[in-house]
Amino acid sequence: MPSRDTYEAVCGIARPRGAEQGVNRLRAVLKGLLKDHLSADDRVLAENMFPGNKAVRPLTGLVT
Repeated sequence: MPSRDTYEAVCGIARPRGAEQGVNRLRAVLKGLLKDHLSADDRVLAENMFPGNKAVRPLTGLVT
């Protein structure tokens, strides 16, 4: 996640408070979909698709 200063410089607007939490929720949903629907390996998700976000766990039960 870019720093607040970088975000403001690139986008020209201030990042809303709590944006990191929202991004992490979206990552959890995406990880869950990739894991359940495509049977993606946890290691592949953590290292290749979402590097630096090992603390965000995949949301389960999205695909039935």
